[in-house]
Amino acid sequence: MTLPHAELTIPSEESIKPFLKANGKSVFVETPFVQGTGMSPTYSSQPMPNAATAAMIRQVDMDMGKLMTLLKELGLDKNTFVLFYFGQWSSPGRGRNIKEFESTGGLRGYKRDLYEGGIRVPTIAWGMGMTKKTHP
Repeated sequence: MTLPHAELTIPSEESIKPFLKANGKSVFVETPFVQGTGMSPTYSSQPMPNAATAAMIRQVDMDMGKLMTLLKELGLDKNTFVLFYFGQWSSPGRGRNIKEFESTGGLRGYKRDLYEGGIRVPTIAWGMGMTKKTHP
């Protein structure tokens, strides 16, 4: 899966609903991204980049939940190793407010920087009896 990615495309109408008010506007403060501006002139316009980002993150969460449920249903959860590598999406621009999502976990720098926030990425390893708990 490639979500979330630089082009802020809503994966589904269902995935963005929790981030919209009753009137259809975003629950976030938004700066619309207009195609042809900034570092990404070919990316589509996005009127609600923060809501779109949240929707993409939610979609990843939902998809991983479906995967884990399927592994359990098929009886594969006890002998399957799942490695979830979130990648490097903390690039500024395109209307998205990086600080809104704490995408660098408070570390200095962003994508393409050689600071910690530019090179460290979240990773989760899961495997029944195959992994050690390293966080409380």
